[in-house]
Amino acid sequence: IAHCGASSVAAAAAHSAGLPPARRPWLPPLPARLDLADLAELAGLADLTDLAGRAGAAPDRATAEPDGAILLGLADEPEAQRQVPVLLDQGTGGVAVVGGPGSGRTTLLRTIAAQARAGVWVPAEPEGAWDAVAAIDSAPRGTVVLIDDADALAGRFPGEYAADWLAAVERSAREARARGLTIVISVARVSGAMGRVLELLPRRALLPLANRADHVTAGGESADFLADAIPGRGRWGRRLVQFAVPPATTSASAVASMRAFTGPGESAESSAPVLSLSAATGQRATALVVPARGAAHAFGAAAERAGRRVIAVDDAAVEIEPRDLLIGTPEAWLAQWRLLSAAREGCDLIVDAACAAEFRALTGRRELPPYAAPGLRRAWLIEPGAPARRVMLAEPECTR
Repeated sequence: IAHCGASSVAAAAAHSAGLPPARRPWLPPLPARLDLADLAELAGLADLTDLAGRAGAAPDRATAEPDGAILLGLADEPEAQRQVPVLLDQGTGGVAVVGGPGSGRTTLLRTIAAQARAGVWVPAEPEGAWDAVAAIDSAPRGTVVLIDDADALAGRFPGEYAADWLAAVERSAREARARGLTIVISVARVSGAMGRVLELLPRRALLPLANRADHVTAGGESADFLADAIPGRGRWGRRLVQFAVPPATTSASAVASMRAFTGPGESAESSAPVLSLSAATGQRATALVVPARGAAHAFGAAAERAGRRVIAVDDAAVEIEPRDLLIGTPEAWLAQWRLLSAAREGCDLIVDAACAAEFRALTGRRELPPYAAPGLRRAWLIEPGAPARRVMLAEPECTR
């Protein structure tokens, strides 16, 4: 390449005066932060609700009939000399979001939540997560289900509960498209049973990960890995995308409004009502299984003060009446197998969650009861012919 002096440069500049500037051979880089409102403006929308039923707004939309679309981010397509919005159609299956700590996983889920017509944000605590996932079977068409940090959440369950919870999530992901649901799951890494669940979701967003190996394991191409990617910068397929950030107030209110779907007229808070043993729970006697004799004495004393007849299982050689309260430890109940059989058939059986290891032997049921957190006065109430329900036992000293 020949060098030229200052006079040659000046002459060239004078010669080009008045000519139109040359077209830039590339677009500006994607923004480091992309607000959802700015993305909607780029998409030519006056309001995010304009996305419903909008056809051809992005090149990678699903072809199934949408229940509305959700703006995710802005994709860079240098080979086509364009930057286009990325849309997720509701009711077409779902999306897996994979990214390391601080990568923007939760922010992306909040962006989706801020636009969802009807949504369920699965709680981060195991009891709420168990109830929410179990209730997906009853969710109406168009529901968006968001599970943030699903791999960490699965690890908070004991072994058998973790397997059942993951199986329920897997079933929901498999049936999502046919039922018109959108399942959005975020994880820090793809491995084990969770990897099988993510494979059932038709789309995948890859956010920054620690290294190239994690990126490839998560389903990305080795050449697409960016070692210094900023939060929210990721891949949608092989497209480079900056995912949008929702307004803080809109995002918080949208997530707060997403209650675990537990059925018509119910709420997450009603799934563990406080049960007082000072009064009869129904027209039947009550059989209570507690982990230790000290607990049996405390509950029995409170019930006696309220006028209930309390019978220790060891002394249950009397005719049982509806207001009676039979109390014993798992060992005492299992030793009185005739009485236990009668309690299963004719009593409201209450099993303290601390007796979870003996639940099947005590109730004669193979299925797991709803997950109950240890150490929080949780118990299971089993009425004759009905499934087990999780309840909270009132403090004995506060019982009247």
